Amino acid sequence: MRKICVAGALGALMLGGCLSTPDLSGSSGAPSLAALQSMCGTTAVDYGTDAQGVYSDVSERRFRTLGSRFLRGYQVTDATGSVRFVTIYPGWYPGRTVHIHCKIRTGANAARALQWTSQLYFDDTITDQAHRHVAYPQRGRPRTRNGRDDIFQDGGRSLMLALSGAAEGYDAGFSVGLTLAS
Repeated sequence: MRKICVAGALGALMLGGCLSTPDLSGSSGAPSLAALQSMCGTTAVDYGTDAQGVYSDVSERRFRTLGSRFLRGYQVTDATGSVRFVTIYPGWYPGRTVHIHCKIRTGANAARALQWTSQLYFDDTITDQAHRHVAYPQRGRPRTRNGRDDIFQDGGRSLMLALSGAAEGYDAGFSVGLTLAS
């Protein structure tokens, strides 16, 4: 679910205490599916906003969700280096394009601890379609599109998820190649 050459922004919301499977309770939105391929035994972390553009476990002017863990999760990659996250299509908040956060951390038995952090993005046309779902609020001002997001402009095109239609939402895959110095 990531690329390694372009380092995306970490984001202020990468917190400890993620759930081993994403908590979808209390969240609404059109479901999407993202598959992350990494190295065997690596921890992959995924989190995003609910349909209203709200993150869990933060305290901001617009919302207070401290203690909640919705739409956050982590998994350890299997023998093929893969994990699969089921989540909703993220909402948006002012100033940022629609995205999800992701992180890969080497396993506990790795010779040295390494991590890669980035954000994954969605095609604006597909986001427009997904956000027509009743769960996504229609707001007076338009959302920030990819071309107007400062973080997206710094390599975001290489971090776009290629979505395909699925029975109950979208499917997406993203492979990550990590080059580790010996």
